[in-house]
Amino acid sequence: MSMTDPLGDMLTRIRNGQRAGKRAIVAPASKLHARVLDVLQREGFIRGYSEAVVVPGVRELKIELKSCRRRAGSSPTAKREKRTSAAKFCVRFFRRSNERCLASASIR
Repeated sequence: MSMTDPLGDMLTRIRNGQRAGKRAIVAPASKLHARVLDVLQREGFIRGYSEAVVVPGVRELKIELKSCRRRAGSSPTAKREKRTSAAKFCVRFFRRSNERCLASASIR
């Protein structure tokens, strides 16, 4: 069965793992996932990740989570994320052929 949103699935696995107090989680591997994890690691949301081949042709990422709820006084680093569609930032202006377009775009 194919996934419709693999990146959202990985982010949900990270969030659920932190809420459950896991030290590490496993997610399917892809180049996109690895690049997103590089950013998350650089920004301090995860400790790191490693890639492993489960069977030939199937790779998994082991993601080490930064904060574990089991320790006293610690809380998850990624408490809330919001995914924004690229369509929200796409602004189009329609004008008549004899009018000049002077309007500027404002992103909501």
